[in-house]
Amino acid sequence: MIVGEAVNVTIEGNLVLNNSEPVEIKNSSFIVKGTSSGTGKIKYTKTVPVGAYQYISSPVDGQTLSDFVNNTSIETGKNSSSHNKGLYYYDYSYDKWVKYSTVNTNKFDKFKSGQGWIVRLKDNSDGEDDICFKGSFPEDNITIDSYKDTQVFHSGFLYDYIGNPYTSSIAVFKEDDNSATFFEKNSDLLEEETLWIWDESESFYSPTNK
Repeated sequence: MIVGEAVNVTIEGNLVLNNSEPVEIKNSSFIVKGTSSGTGKIKYTKTVPVGAYQYISSPVDGQTLSDFVNNTSIETGKNSSSHNKGLYYYDYSYDKWVKYSTVNTNKFDKFKSGQGWIVRLKDNSDGEDDICFKGSFPEDNITIDSYKDTQVFHSGFLYDYIGNPYTSSIAVFKEDDNSATFFEKNSDLLEEETLWIWDESESFYSPTNK
């Protein structure tokens, strides 16, 4: 099964995946309002710009980092740093970015649902390239680790770097009276209802809360 590119698909009932080949979704929204089950997989492809850092997170369960790195045109360090890749996650326990390295792959297993990463793809003449995730359809509700779960604290503000764990967009700000937003569902966990989005052109994090 191949979902058309740049379309919105909503399944009103339940989804049972027992296909031998993965359901392929590219640059599209795929929503299941019921439950999902079965042993089948999903392959989700996203086209992103190259030569600049991009926010990503896995919209499926079970995607390994090693397979993602091996099948993606990620920037690589030069000479003695060739084991380093242009793929990072934020370690809130120590307030630093951690780079993916092929030297210590046992430190990196699978993408965690809801965990944000930044990636920088190699330049090409098209100005864009595809990244792909293959795994199981994500669960209904996702719980992520937070800096509040650790006993390590630093001066100033602490931030969590999170990502969308679903194959569709999620509402952060109020769109209508029938939907609960990310802020509303997590208000008890937040110091303030603000997102900081990296602005590549200005090289800083731009706050937004409306």
